[in-house]
Amino acid sequence: MAVWGIMLTAATLLEPMIMNEIRYVRPGNDFQTNVTFFRKIEVNGANDHPLYFYLKKSCPTTRDFFEPIARLIYSPLRNNDVRCNFEKFLIDRKGKPVKRYDASTRISDMRVDIESLLFPSVEFVYGSEAVAVRRRKRDWHELRNDTPDLNRPKYGGDLEKKFEIRFDLN
Repeated sequence: MAVWGIMLTAATLLEPMIMNEIRYVRPGNDFQTNVTFFRKIEVNGANDHPLYFYLKKSCPTTRDFFEPIARLIYSPLRNNDVRCNFEKFLIDRKGKPVKRYDASTRISDMRVDIESLLFPSVEFVYGSEAVAVRRRKRDWHELRNDTPDLNRPKYGGDLEKKFEIRFDLN
């Protein structure tokens, strides 16, 4: 799994972040992140980057409204534009966009979707939420003697919840 941080311009009049800001200012103290950061690109308007054109075309917007027009510094305005710098896109191993998340979505709320892509043959259960994916019998035979322990160490916050694993034998 990879997490990419792409610096956005042409979204609003927010001051664009420089690459060292995370390390020295937010949160500072020589913070090192595992996110791969890329150069700033335009994500909306006439000069939107082809990657974001593809992502926006593939996944519907999460908001039905725009910021006040005076704050937007690009044109033309399109319904599927990125509305905020912290919107997230989930992309599968083959590069196909799977889902778009609002800026207010916490990473822990994306967990079920992420793990269903990482472990497509496993059913993860969090309380009443479940993701069930069929498993071919051939794959089950490969795993039954070497079933990984996916109840891995806890990472804090909502991610500390233990989860149970169910294999679908159908």
